[in-house]
Amino acid sequence: LEITRAKWATARNALTHYEQLADLLVELGLAVRNDAFKEDEERSEPIKITKPGRLFSMDETRLTNDTTQCSKAKVCRSVLAADGDCGEVVVNKGGGDGTGVGGTSADGLDLPGFFIFAGNIIHAGEGDRDVAAENVPVCRRPDPNEPSKPMPARFWANEKGGMNNDLGIRYIKGCVVPCLPDLSPEQPAVLIMDGHGSHFTLKLLEYCRSVGLHIVLRPPHTTHVLQGEDVCHFGVFKPLYQQKKLLLMGERLFQGKSRLTAGDLLLCAKEAWERAFDLEHTLKAWAKIGISPFTRCVYWDLKAAEEKRIARLQSRRTSIRRSSPLRAWSRFSSQVLPQMVQMLAFLASFSHCS
Repeated sequence: LEITRAKWATARNALTHYEQLADLLVELGLAVRNDAFKEDEERSEPIKITKPGRLFSMDETRLTNDTTQCSKAKVCRSVLAADGDCGEVVVNKGGGDGTGVGGTSADGLDLPGFFIFAGNIIHAGEGDRDVAAENVPVCRRPDPNEPSKPMPARFWANEKGGMNNDLGIRYIKGCVVPCLPDLSPEQPAVLIMDGHGSHFTLKLLEYCRSVGLHIVLRPPHTTHVLQGEDVCHFGVFKPLYQQKKLLLMGERLFQGKSRLTAGDLLLCAKEAWERAFDLEHTLKAWAKIGISPFTRCVYWDLKAAEEKRIARLQSRRTSIRRSSPLRAWSRFSSQVLPQMVQMLAFLASFSHCS
């Protein structure tokens, strides 16, 4: 993975992404050219985004009640023990899986969450509280149809609780398009995504074209530097989510229960999700990927790193060239010279005998 990322996460690819996005935003009337822009000035902005509320980004992350982490189970355990007892190690492994899809717009607002449950079933009745209202992360974006209420979260279920080919369009229809009642080919918007299969189906592209939503794909294997969800949001969410699961597991143990259930999936995620997609982290995410403001900072960071690597390599080559005479003399003095001395001594003794 790291080798693949290094191959794709180049200054050239980042610059191409920025240039294509800038041209599209200007063409659609969502940004204007910056007359003060200087090409060679680091972080100078080529465009100014005038309609940040029509520029979106989205991605998904795995949700699970498993309190272990890959290769890190030893640090994700709870120890249950009485005074003087040797104790018992308790860990919740498995028991409820799903996916959370989150997104934001460049004006700082989040998109309503889209949560997918595993097992092809969602319980929402009085006795089954998988999606109880108090467990659902609250979106900060007002509902255009009822401005006093937030945009509602959406739910789905399939066998594995993951994104598949039909869910990308369901997310756009349920969580993106309703945020823009005036969305149309004449009043367009832009959604930036990675190249996951569910994000790039023919049905999805045809629908987006019909409603005026333009899709921009990031370069492959660059989400760790060019995707706000990976760069910021999920980095905030995951440790808080893990902490909440461990705390809830402890509470369940004192209640005589030994596992977390599917109903706890969103309960554990709620506060962490709201924190990860709050105003502070939303604005920070767009800034860290160099889009709002349009500083192209990832390009400059990658360019500096590449120049540093080249300089280091050149310095190393120069050092090797400079040290070559010294190495030659060392080899001569340690290997050749002693043999020459011995040979001269032999010839001198032979001459004396004659």
